[in-house]
Formats: sequence, C-alpha cells, structure tokens
Amino acid sequence: MARPYSSRLDQRRYTALYVSKHIFSLGENLDDEIVGHVYLFLKEQLEISKMPPLSGVLHGTIIDQFIACGKSRDMAHELSSIIWLAVVDNLEENEQTFNLLKRLASEGDVSKIGEPSIPCCAYYCVFPVLMALL
Repeated sequence: MARPYSSRLDQRRYTALYVSKHIFSLGENLDDEIVGHVYLFLKEQLEISKMPPLSGVLHGTIIDQFIACGKSRDMAHELSSIIWLAVVDNLEENEQTFNLLKRLASEGDVSKIGEPSIPCCAYYCVFPVLMALL
C-alpha cells in the first residue's frame, strides 16, 4: 500500500515526476524531474498570477535553471521551448487565458534583440489557441 503524502513537497514532487513522465516523451536520459517542476512553475506563473512576469523573464529563468542543472545552452533552449508549448497547449480556455495569450502575442512584437523571449515555436501555438477563443 502506498504511503500517504507526508507533506505538500512530497505531493509536488510526485506531480512533477508524473508530468515529466506522462506529458513529455524526452527519452530515457532526459526524463528529469526538473522538467516537471519547470512545467508546474511556468503553468502556475501564467495561470495563477494576476500579472505574470514578462515572457522574456520567465523564458530566461527557465533556461538558467536547466543550465544550472548541467544542461548545455542548446539543450536548455530546446527543453524550454518544449515546456512553453506544452503549457500553452494545456491552458484552460477562458477569458483570463485569452487576455494572457493576447499579452504574450504582443510581447513578441516589442522584444529586444539579445534578450530571452518566448520561443518562436510557442507563438505558433499561441495564435491558434487565441483565435479559437475568439
């Protein structure tokens, strides 16, 4: 019999492991728990926060976390892009999401060269979801 969660941290860790195994198919050597934690972090920032940080700040933070965990810069960018796509694809369809996606789409027009911004591939996911909510 499985033991009950001893704390919220155990529950969060279980959720992160579940997410990394069931939402992402990254292969044996990339099924890191950190992927699940980053997914949960980004989803919370986008869904729960009244005014989430700019996408560039979130994207840069995610990349830095992967680099700090020993991933190469290229791998960090790739994992970040995969997570952005998964989060945007799994957002609840409501007015808050609509406003969030409008804001993310508009940030892409004003991002500065050299600053991290939402991955380009996530924009291809943002616009169809945004149009579906209209």
